[in-house]
Amino acid sequence: MKRFTLFFPIWILVYTVVQFQFTNQLSAQTSDSRKFVILGPTDSLVNDLAVLRKKPSDDTVCEVVYDLAATSSMNLSVKLYERIQYFLVNTGEQDQTEPAYLLLSQHQGGFPRHGFYLLQGDSLIDKSHVSYVELVKNNPGPEDHLGSMTQMYPHELGHVYYHLLTADSDSAAPGTTDIHYVTLVTDFGTAFNEGFAIHFENMARMFEPDPERKEKVLSDVILKKEKTEKRRGPFRRDFTFPGRIGFYRASMVFWYQDFEDIKRFEWV
Repeated sequence: MKRFTLFFPIWILVYTVVQFQFTNQLSAQTSDSRKFVILGPTDSLVNDLAVLRKKPSDDTVCEVVYDLAATSSMNLSVKLYERIQYFLVNTGEQDQTEPAYLLLSQHQGGFPRHGFYLLQGDSLIDKSHVSYVELVKNNPGPEDHLGSMTQMYPHELGHVYYHLLTADSDSAAPGTTDIHYVTLVTDFGTAFNEGFAIHFENMARMFEPDPERKEKVLSDVILKKEKTEKRRGPFRRDFTFPGRIGFYRASMVFWYQDFEDIKRFEWV
């Protein structure tokens, strides 16, 4: 399959589609199950690819996620994914459009994935050339805080956009399954990929159509800034001064993600 060799098609397409999507379709709309599908794991592999199945729509967590897909900025991300596929079909890069698949798993974090098999009844449908997003979601609570699914799903789907539209798409998705912090120095391809996805995370916050949800996210920004402020200084000193015990560096697993969320919100 022919691959694009420049980033130019990304910016033309994304600028055009995002301008249309975010200025004309901000009202909450009913999620179309043909365009957004929630998957669950089967713990099986075929040709080193996961075998997944559709989760029942009446599952409590699924009901919450389908509602988010209809009423939050996740809705706009799914529509952008659909438009990108129309573009690829029309240019001969893709045979047909696919739904935006979301795998709900127990793996902490978010991941763009490429390739799986769909278990439907007793049949396996080959989706080895189809991308999807994997996120953890194991409670029916609201997603109205900084770094929640309403922002992380657009972020991870941003990696999928990148995977579909760039010359190094065969290697783009696997590289993004590692953790990449905003201030981590890495290679250009990884940095560009991650920065590209973070743009969609921030657009999800900017163009969140639910005013109450948007206000709660902004309130959480203030809360997390206050919570991490006292830890940031000692954390830096743990690395700067020799002989320190390194307590804050050792405890970063409990608080650093909040600081990372703030950096993605303000520093980018």
